[in-house]
Amino acid sequence: MKEIKGMLFDFGGTLDTNGIHWGIVLQEAYHNAGIVLEDSAFQEIYTQTERKLGSQPIIAPTDTFLEVMQKKTTLQLDYAITHHLLPDTPDIRRRMTVVAEYGYALARRCTARTCPLLQKLKGKYRLAVVSNFYGNLPTVLADFGLDRYFDTIVESQQVGVRKPHPEIFRIALESLGLSSDETLVIGDSYKNDIAPALSLGCIPIWLKGRGWDERENVHTAPYVITDLLDLPSLLERSL
Repeated sequence: MKEIKGMLFDFGGTLDTNGIHWGIVLQEAYHNAGIVLEDSAFQEIYTQTERKLGSQPIIAPTDTFLEVMQKKTTLQLDYAITHHLLPDTPDIRRRMTVVAEYGYALARRCTARTCPLLQKLKGKYRLAVVSNFYGNLPTVLADFGLDRYFDTIVESQQVGVRKPHPEIFRIALESLGLSSDETLVIGDSYKNDIAPALSLGCIPIWLKGRGWDERENVHTAPYVITDLLDLPSLLERSL
């Protein structure tokens, strides 16, 4: 194995939640805010809203993560009201504000916890973020104080290709000037991170936390961690 020279990190579900899928985060936020929905209803709301966010320029390049959460939960509520899944009341709207704040607070805690790790890695490796996002990832990374750690940011909305297509990872490799066999890919999704990494010959590390799709559990990866902070010990022990 070649000497490891670089790392490609996923953002959503990895750096911002430490392995918890955002569908699970938001469903728990609904529950904590006292918004009662059947699992199937929440999944419909979440899925349809993400599709809309991915296909329309709703998120501005200057939007912070809190603004992303506010726009996202507003769209979710609009969908839920239109499809008679939630009532349109001032109380429900207040509770959805709580949902947005819950998501932002979680992401801020997780990213703050990860900063010391990235600081240590920055001195030894070339680092990149590779993410399916909304066109404002540089703003979000700056908001969380993460932008200083990364040599390049490859965002689907900007480069015109989305995970799981391997090309988005290839773009990051070319930007860093690294070969696949000297680069780690760290992400929470087997489909979006691990599988394309394997196809390129990168070394994948699966941050296996609480995923959205239980079918991913049938897969295995060469290296698995359950907490981003376990990454240094894995590097020392196995790589």
